Amino acid sequence: MRHTIGEHALIGAGSVVTRDVPAYALFFGNPARLRGWACECGVVLRFVGDRAVCDECHRQYARRHPHHPEVLQDQIRPAA
Repeated sequence: MRHTIGEHALIGAGSVVTRDVPAYALFFGNPARLRGWACECGVVLRFVGDRAVCDECHRQYARRHPHHPEVLQDQIRPAA
């Protein structure tokens, strides 16, 4: 059976993925489970309410739907 791994998701080494992994998700374990969220740059995000700011690159994220916390949206991109 094939599973989809979303953009910028991080999977822990040796993890056994048994379902689709949403974008920006941090999955690990056996079986792999959702353990948190990661920024595009790979830093683990800490949400306060429905917002998170990456400590490294300062991208800001928001949960699009309060009942679907697995969906994140990159709100502001840093200037290149």
